[in-house]
Amino acid sequence: MVNFMPSLYAKLSTLLFFSLSLHAGEFGSQAPANAPGYPSRDAGLDALPGFQNPPAGYGQVPFWWWTGDALDEERLLWQVRELHKKGISGVQVNYSHTDSPGWPSDVIEPEIFSAEWWDIYSRVSEECGKLGMGIGLSTYTLDWDNGGENLFKKLFYDKPELNAIELKANKHAFKAGEGKSVPCIDGVFAAWAYRVDNGVLQRGGTDLTKRIKNGQLTWTAPDGEGEWQLWTFGTRRHIGTLNPLLEGSGNTVVQGFYQQFENQNKGTSKGLNYFFNDELEVGLKKFAWNTDFHVEFFKRKGYNLFDVLPAMWEDMGNVTPKVRIDYADVRMALMEERYFEPIYNWHTQRGIIFGCDNHG
Repeated sequence: MVNFMPSLYAKLSTLLFFSLSLHAGEFGSQAPANAPGYPSRDAGLDALPGFQNPPAGYGQVPFWWWTGDALDEERLLWQVRELHKKGISGVQVNYSHTDSPGWPSDVIEPEIFSAEWWDIYSRVSEECGKLGMGIGLSTYTLDWDNGGENLFKKLFYDKPELNAIELKANKHAFKAGEGKSVPCIDGVFAAWAYRVDNGVLQRGGTDLTKRIKNGQLTWTAPDGEGEWQLWTFGTRRHIGTLNPLLEGSGNTVVQGFYQQFENQNKGTSKGLNYFFNDELEVGLKKFAWNTDFHVEFFKRKGYNLFDVLPAMWEDMGNVTPKVRIDYADVRMALMEERYFEPIYNWHTQRGIIFGCDNHG
């Protein structure tokens, strides 16, 4: 048996997910004319007729859970035909998760993306195309980066070079004229000293990175009044995640996941018309980093990030809110350009809808 609704979440979600008309963003490629399910951009559109008699691509789309018993091609085809008789316009294939640490995807036979699975999916997709129905796949449980076994872990998250990078920092207080050594281990790649005036760190530090030798940095603060802080900046790679700030990250996901539905479907992907990222959470939040982040920051904001980088953790006066806003802006821009736009463009070039419910 293949379960349709194994959880209350699924039942509620199905009520909410009633239309394939998922909003297509304004950036990147333009949607092909008359692509099913794409919303009209006509400012004078009268929406009422469409609600009374929905056009192609709009309608009820149940969550179709491919978990439970082993997949049976003939039974799946029967279910598609029965849904079609009831006026269902499309189906969304979903995988549930086990109630165990990491919430791994439920594994059934055949395993997702195996040769046997592709044979079944291709046949079902072909049948949907013949019936004028849409078929999509939700990444619910498939792309979670919470440590559980799932498809994206095998395809991407287990590759260290793709893992998200977190920016870390440590500070060390110096009195005027004081000299000492500080450790520079665990991914430290830069060290800067900043003067402290009336308890506030001052903008415009001194780059001490070249003084790092054998995991140590020895420095003496300038003589005179006042205090100094020496900050070391390092990174930590988060195992089992994806770095959306990485150049080419979106194309990597396209080729390893989305493009496979063309490569493996043997020309029978006519029914495929959307993908849905459910509870998508990639990379990190506030301190997401990439090796070229500071370079991109300077290009886009016009000032040296290291001159003010401690403002991400502590008060550096009036510049503090600007630094934090600028950092977030660059972080989001890189994520959009390097991760989301390549994925969106791949879909739009094919008239396939891309829906995304961000969790993080």
